[in-house]
Amino acid sequence: LELTGNIVGKNEILNYTINNTINIFLLISYLVMCAGFGTFFNQEFGIPNIYGTLIVVILSLIVFKKSLEGIEKVNLLLIPAIIIAILFLTFKTGNRNFTELLTPSNTGWLLSSILYASYNSIILIPIIITLSKNLHKKNDVIFVILGVFIILVSISFLIFILIQKNLNEVIDIQMPVIYLASQMGIKYKIIYSLVVLSAIFTTAISSGYSLLYNITNNKKQYVFLSCIISGMAIILSPIGFGNLLELLYPVLGYIGLIQIILIIVQNKNSK
Repeated sequence: LELTGNIVGKNEILNYTINNTINIFLLISYLVMCAGFGTFFNQEFGIPNIYGTLIVVILSLIVFKKSLEGIEKVNLLLIPAIIIAILFLTFKTGNRNFTELLTPSNTGWLLSSILYASYNSIILIPIIITLSKNLHKKNDVIFVILGVFIILVSISFLIFILIQKNLNEVIDIQMPVIYLASQMGIKYKIIYSLVVLSAIFTTAISSGYSLLYNITNNKKQYVFLSCIISGMAIILSPIGFGNLLELLYPVLGYIGLIQIILIIVQNKNSK
């Protein structure tokens, strides 16, 4: 509540709504990342999803009992590695007409784009508050915003091109970039797989830990709810990573839109 209070004021209903929205995002993020781990082992080795999910769930439970120091440093290494890997794959795989690549493959692209942007906005509030502790000048804020915007748009565009260039090959594959890396040779598959699995694991840990930190008041609650969300991840794992994304992330998108509207309305009223 302290986080959102700095943005939306003293409106308790709005504060609780946004905080619960963030918690829903964190829960879904944790569940989807666990499913992603299971999907990887199923796609690459034919192992049922549940076993891969069990691995990440057990590791998560172990980490939840420890300090999360080091996760942030790991992410600092992973993000550049993912960017380099995507750049390499994009320029290494196939060739198609650039105009053809930019032609939307379905009629729902606009709504999907809006929902994608809005669900990402859910987690912006805690990030903005965290950054505000370190950024005190307006120019610094503008520099960070522009930097993040350029990086995210560039990565998204590269992934879009990569998938569009190989759409016929990956249309039914839940983790297409790993598949494309595997087509270039075993060493590329191993390197990119390790990077992606590490990214999935650290995201799952960060999301799960943040959720537990937000909704628990004591150690007993923390342990109980960590078991509950882990159980949910195992139960949902057979649905698959891609199917969970298709099912849950649009819901987050609509929730994100509601959150944006509430913040805009609150700011207008406060003025």
